[in-house]
Parts: sequence; structure tokens; C-alpha cells
Amino acid sequence: MKVTITNQQIQEARLKKVFVVIPCHNHSRFILGAAQSVLNGLHRNVTLVCVEDGSTDEEKKAFYEQLEKVNDSRLIVQSTKSQSGRWRAVNGCIESLAPPGTHDYITVLDADDQWLPDRLDISLRSIVASGAAASLTGFHHCWHEHELEWISRGHQPVPAAEHTLELIPAAENHRLAKENYYRLRFGGGFPAMDFEPHSVSATFPANMWWEGYRFLPGNSGLRLSPGEDTCMALRLALAGENGLVIAKHKPYLYRRNTTTNQSDIRL
Repeated sequence: MKVTITNQQIQEARLKKVFVVIPCHNHSRFILGAAQSVLNGLHRNVTLVCVEDGSTDEEKKAFYEQLEKVNDSRLIVQSTKSQSGRWRAVNGCIESLAPPGTHDYITVLDADDQWLPDRLDISLRSIVASGAAASLTGFHHCWHEHELEWISRGHQPVPAAEHTLELIPAAENHRLAKENYYRLRFGGGFPAMDFEPHSVSATFPANMWWEGYRFLPGNSGLRLSPGEDTCMALRLALAGENGLVIAKHKPYLYRRNTTTNQSDIRL
């Protein structure tokens, strides 16, 4: 489904304040690139929290050294007392730094991945244009470092003025989530017809987190799928026929040769 995004909707999306969390465990070599990809994005109305989660002493030192290179008041640097798992670290940052009424939306970026400049533009415009509560986007599989640079160089961001986005409607995702619930219980990404979305790209209202839509760590006993991010996407889609829209665009660069996305899967 192609949807025209009007200039009025673009302006509405630009006003949304987004709370972004990057949890980092022993991935200090990637943290600067991840942080800069958020701060250099087209959507400027963000708070970015980079949280160090129980890394080794050497990695912890490097984490802080890398982020000292960033001169941007939107960046907050945090650390946990000991390794808690990236989703507990994310929940802790939201609870302490994004109290009710301070932000419109919440989203997460893995420390070893990066965003393209229009990642939040696409997510927020999808929500505003469709009336859905939350959104997912697609991603590029990056097996080699040169792929990130090559994709970034050739990427054409969404226009600043009126244009179209291709979306999978929230009602369709609600149906797919119900039909695939039992398959998702035992692994696999969120189903989206002929398109592969990235569950960690979920952008959802901050008030939903305070109402109970929190990331569920592996030993919580409440998860709907092995991965916390897929669990969140599934819960958002099952929330109702206006729960989760998917933008059929790929503004997320996903490093496939690192371990972050496999490091905290426990049932």
C-alpha cells in the first residue's frame, strides 16, 4: 500500500520527541558509529542514551573514550553496575531518564548496528500517515564492513517535502501476527508477507512503555518469542488493528558478523 505523506504530516512528525537507547556490552569499537548515526540523522528532536552494560574493564574504558569524541547535548552516557542484559539496561534507562510526558516515542539501536539518516523520519511518518500506534522498518544485511559505507553512500533519503511511502497496514500485521503466533513462539522474525522487517526497529509511544509494553528479558517467563525485540513487535501487532504499521523501506544497517543479536536469547 502506497501512502502519500503530506507536508502537514511531515511537520507533525518532526515535532515528535524520540528517546533512543543504545545498550553496549563489549562492542566499544562500534559505539561511536552507532551514536553518530543517530545524532546525524535527519530527525533532530531526539534524546540519545548510550548505556555501558557490564563490559570488561578494557572495553568499558574504550566505550567512554569513544563517546568523549561526541560534542552533542542530546547525548547521555550511562552505565549499569554489572551486566544485566541489554533489555534490562534499556528498561532501566527508560525508567530513569524518560519519565511520563517527556518523550513521544521510544526506540532502540544495537551497539554494533547503524541507522541511515532517515531512519526516524520513515518510522514517524509511517505512524502519522497511517494512524498506527507503532512502526517497524526494514534493514540491510551487512556481512562486511565495506557494505555499510557502500549502502550509506548510495542511499537516497526520503524527501523533505510531500512524497509517498510504501506501507504494510497495521490491520494486515495484526492478522499475520495472530496467524503466525505459534511459529513465532519458537523463533523466526516477524512475518510481513514478501518483506523482511527488523524487530529491533520498533518505534512505539512512550506512554505504552509506562502502561506495560516493556522489553521482556529472557528469564522473565513472559516472552512470546525467543528474541526480546520480536516479542515486542509481536505484542505491538497483537495490541489491535491499529497497533503496528511496517514501512517497506530499509533505513537500518544490520551487522551480521557480530554477536549482539545472539547474546541475550534465553527462555
